[in-house]
Amino acid sequence: MQAIDDPPIVGEIVRLVSASEQALSIHTELAFMSPVLKSALQLNMMESKRNIIYLPEISECALREVIRYIKSDFDISTNMKQEYFPDPTLSIETMMAGVYLDLPRLVHKCCLCISKNFDDMPPLALEYVPDELARKIITGLNPWELRYAETEALCDRRKRSFGADIAAKWKDLYLQDKHGGSDAGGSGNLENDSDAWKTQRKWFLQHYLEKITRAANNKRQFEACTNLGEYKRRVKYIGPLLSEYNLRSECLKIDADT
Repeated sequence: MQAIDDPPIVGEIVRLVSASEQALSIHTELAFMSPVLKSALQLNMMESKRNIIYLPEISECALREVIRYIKSDFDISTNMKQEYFPDPTLSIETMMAGVYLDLPRLVHKCCLCISKNFDDMPPLALEYVPDELARKIITGLNPWELRYAETEALCDRRKRSFGADIAAKWKDLYLQDKHGGSDAGGSGNLENDSDAWKTQRKWFLQHYLEKITRAANNKRQFEACTNLGEYKRRVKYIGPLLSEYNLRSECLKIDADT
């Protein structure tokens, strides 16, 4: 029989208690995948005696995602790994839970998910994300989402902090497109220009705006009551920046109310 002070036996059930005091059960060997949970269960702490661990920093929804990740990462019945895809609506919370529980692969997957779905993130989404992770997310953004990040998703203080990272990402996009054979950014040796990223940002956003305008025009042709709310939201973020460079705005003309 197991003594009360002995650490949990592999195969037992551990209860993880979220910030809302909801207890979720998980096998001990799965809990051991987190160094934090493993330490709590092996160091003869109060948690190990009761097979219960309190996680007041983690919401119930994020904790469910963590358990889903752990279970998919290692299936007890087959000893095989399965692919885990974070829930985009919970990706920031889940990422922070992964940081707390020392699950770097989960954190990495969440960073990729946030970058991919960044347009759906709320304003100031990266406000409390650690600098290292915010930089990883920024490097995975496409041109429109990068513009959204530098306009809305970062507070003024963090915009200054990540200014160099954002500039480097714009330059990286420029170099990728240049090596792909397009006339990105116009003529000139922009790789040696300290302001090259500004020129590339202008080029990308102008062409992006023209692309979504064509799509909106085509949709309006076939659907008279097309909702242009999302289109106008993007114009709001992109338009003022392009006007600074005195770019032509014919592509913005859809109808009298735009």
